[in-house]
Amino acid sequence: MLSRLKTVLKNESGVSLLFVLGVLMMLLAAGAAVLAAAMGNVGINVRQERHNRAMLLTDSIHRNIQYSLSKTGVPTDEFESSLSGQIALLIYESSCDCAVPCACVDCICMSGVMEDIMLSVDIAEIAYDLPDEILLSFPYASVTITPFVPEMPELSIDERPRTALLSATMVVEFTLYVDAGTDGNRIITSRAVYMYSGGVLVWFPDSLGDLDLDERNFSEQGVWEMVSFEIIESEVY
Repeated sequence: MLSRLKTVLKNESGVSLLFVLGVLMMLLAAGAAVLAAAMGNVGINVRQERHNRAMLLTDSIHRNIQYSLSKTGVPTDEFESSLSGQIALLIYESSCDCAVPCACVDCICMSGVMEDIMLSVDIAEIAYDLPDEILLSFPYASVTITPFVPEMPELSIDERPRTALLSATMVVEFTLYVDAGTDGNRIITSRAVYMYSGGVLVWFPDSLGDLDLDERNFSEQGVWEMVSFEIIESEVY
């Protein structure tokens, strides 16, 4: 075998053939390295695209909720059918157990039992990376009741309606699980904290001076203000 190799090397055409084969092997090695790098870049680009898509969806969901909560200064029917109005009514109904007009001058009903609200996400155009649910929780909620005061001319007291002043702290939170392929899943949790204040419900008595607690109106719709926002990212392999 060695003698044959020496014969080939002595032959100029044999040397040229070995040179060509050597160059070909170098090109194949370089091509394999470039291909491997390209495939790695494709993987990185796919993971980055999925991450960007999840961040865009997170931002969109929070912006929609913030817009829905800003639905104030509109007709009462429109306000009460909005997310802002629905939550304001739940604050009253869940926080206050005063089933009849209070006999005291003022009472404050503090909520420690207001249940969480679960919002589902259904976007027909998106069938991936959607959060299972959006959780609205209430670390604090209160209703301050001022009872109805009838008119008493002999005491120079004017009639005053029953009112309920509403306030609350609400946390909006949800989690996205982003498929990162062989790198596992990336978990993106976002949390926004809102303060609600200035909502006022009013009850007016009928011609006999009686109150119907189902007949109430918002004299002030209140304001929702985002006070903090954070995104927490982690990875699961």
